Amino acid sequence: MKILPIQQNNLSSFPIEKRVLPNSGVQSPRYSIPEADAVSYGKFQVNFCAGISNIPKALDLIPLDDKIAYAMQQINPCEFLIAAKDIISQAPKLRECVASAPFLIRKISVLTDKNIKEPLMFTKMYDGSCVVFNPNKIPLFLNGFLPVGQNEAAALNTDDRIVLPNQVIIIKDEPGEDFNFEKYKEFFLKEYNFEKDVQEISTRYNLQKLSQLITPRKEKDCEGITFAQIGGQKGVIDTLKKRILFPMKYPDVFKNNSMNHGVILYGPPGTGKSLIAEALANEAEAAVFKLCATELTSKWLGESEKNWRKLFTDARSAQPSIIYIDEFDAIARQRGGNDTYGDKLINQVLSLLSDVEKNKDNVYLVAATNNYEILDPAILRSGRFGLHLEVKSPDLEGTKEILKIHSQRKPMSKDFNPDEIAEMMYAKKMTGADIAAVLDSAYSNAFERLEFYKCMDNGTFTPSMMSYFEVNKEDLLRAIDEFESKKKIRQPIGYNSGK
Repeated sequence: MKILPIQQNNLSSFPIEKRVLPNSGVQSPRYSIPEADAVSYGKFQVNFCAGISNIPKALDLIPLDDKIAYAMQQINPCEFLIAAKDIISQAPKLRECVASAPFLIRKISVLTDKNIKEPLMFTKMYDGSCVVFNPNKIPLFLNGFLPVGQNEAAALNTDDRIVLPNQVIIIKDEPGEDFNFEKYKEFFLKEYNFEKDVQEISTRYNLQKLSQLITPRKEKDCEGITFAQIGGQKGVIDTLKKRILFPMKYPDVFKNNSMNHGVILYGPPGTGKSLIAEALANEAEAAVFKLCATELTSKWLGESEKNWRKLFTDARSAQPSIIYIDEFDAIARQRGGNDTYGDKLINQVLSLLSDVEKNKDNVYLVAATNNYEILDPAILRSGRFGLHLEVKSPDLEGTKEILKIHSQRKPMSKDFNPDEIAEMMYAKKMTGADIAAVLDSAYSNAFERLEFYKCMDNGTFTPSMMSYFEVNKEDLLRAIDEFESKKKIRQPIGYNSGK
């Protein structure tokens, strides 16, 4: 059935009558069309007014196929067209489908029509081709035989037929010429432009990726260290994996979970806080920025805050990244109430962490301290540093584990009894760093016992001599005795030191 055109230019000649809107007292013009100028449809004759109240009647005259064809002309590549009876009731379907889109959506146009049985989504690719997405659980069929399942997409050609239950939609290159779409589009087509937001996101992301290519990463003291090379801290490592490592490696999985981007590692010196942070960065394949807190402080007003801002800017540019701050208590110690400058510095750190969380940057701040009890309550209370992990001195099993890790790297003699040595080390309350130092010292003792140093001094040493090199029990016991002798009781210093 051919639809006769509505001559818009004739509306000005139609008689205008004044009518009073109910309960308003305001007169509103209304166009009335003489019966002779009515639009004919078979046996029926449709009279309508061109006023706002009669717009739905005019929209009913425009076929859905033409509305979709017109709407597709208005969108650019990577922009979405949603066609639905109403968008609110179909939100769950549409949200899931949009989430599967392979690009950032710059603009969403929403076409509403009461005749749409099931919602559909369309987009254009860069080559100008049209694609349909199916957000429905039931499949749609192209031309009656090609199924397109839920959240799947299919390319469209002119005259393709999208077959849905109780509905067929024909794809057109051009809408019909019988209708003034410009006049009526505001009643069936809404546009939501995200161009500015998408551009900001794209620019930031592109610059971050470029920075990873052109900005050298900070050198690591222990290149390649992993969690497997750290003993005696299984509980701490397991928590870091769940709360930081896995969110860093799989950010999309944790995007709906609120993550704490600040971690405090506390415990006595030598327990491995620094190694844990470096291993975390290596496991996550992240850049690590390792600094002492005092390196960021300055006597000049505002300079410390500037240093912290630059540190976070560099970390964002190289993300995923981990900022490791040692001796955190140097800037975050409890204040007496008069340290206004200290207040500002702590607030600066918390503010920078807050920005990281808001922007969902893949950046984490790991702060280490030997003096957890003197940290300012503002740090401990804040949700920014929501993860506090105690890195303790190893127990007996931890000592055995650490000894095994370090002894594997050295040729040990057959008289080496790891359980016996571990018990001796545990009795002397050695930390992980102490155990590593004792093994290194034993290695040096073996060089002296075999007179390798003497041979090196007189030029008779050859690498082949290492074929019979071993660290034996005697070398280890001597190293343990040396460690014990180096322990010194701290003597008081100052004016009253001799009293």
